[in-house]
Amino acid sequence: MSVELIGVIGLVVLIILIFIGVYVSVAMAIVGFVGAILITGSSIALSYLYSVPFAVLKDPNFAVLTLFVVMSEFISLSGIGREAFDAVRAWLGQIRGGMAMAAVGACGLFAATSGSSMACAVVMGKVAYPEMRRFNYSSTLAIGCIAAGGSVGIMIPPSMPFVIIGIMTNLSIGKLFIAGILPGITEVLFYFITIYILCKINPRLGPTAPNLTLKQKIYSTRLTWPIAIIFIIVIGGIYMGVFTPTESAAIGAFAALVMGFSRRQLD
Repeated sequence: MSVELIGVIGLVVLIILIFIGVYVSVAMAIVGFVGAILITGSSIALSYLYSVPFAVLKDPNFAVLTLFVVMSEFISLSGIGREAFDAVRAWLGQIRGGMAMAAVGACGLFAATSGSSMACAVVMGKVAYPEMRRFNYSSTLAIGCIAAGGSVGIMIPPSMPFVIIGIMTNLSIGKLFIAGILPGITEVLFYFITIYILCKINPRLGPTAPNLTLKQKIYSTRLTWPIAIIFIIVIGGIYMGVFTPTESAAIGAFAALVMGFSRRQLD
């Protein structure tokens, strides 16, 4: 049996296992191990079983992933996601579809401190969806915007997929982070335009919210200072060569922890 055929069969089996409810990690481990046996033999496959996980886990570069996850959890528990949504909603809420835009914009802000699409989607699902439904937004538009906005998390730095790519390809993680800023902002603007066009065609999708005064809008920007500080620490430190990505992630996680305590959101 050729290696190509084994690969195709393995892919089909992997899809079937995931479809019937097997955890993705378990399904990939099963397919990978059986494939290694068919290609290299049982003795070499067994050696891979203990040598490869050890080689990966002892690599200090992968600590950056854990630290960014910790930072994301501290930020989620500190209520920064809700404040990001409130700040963007203050400026865009009076536009048709403005609250949906605010959800996407808040995902962009939150992504600048979390690096995880799932974290963005979960936080905005808890914060933005009830507010949009309260103002009679279409559930389809509300859910779609949260899901689409969550995808910004893998583009705007610090992005965990960029970290994995950098480690696997020996590329500069800092340069990958910087390269993701402009595409991430462009993605957010594209979603804004799409939401505006959809709500212009069908106004019932996204009604307007109460308008705020200019003073209230400017005052709402104070809610974004924790995001700005963490972003400057993490990305600025890497870009200026002050920290390595791992050190930057550790300092960012510590800064998020201190903010959580200072805001009395963590005990």
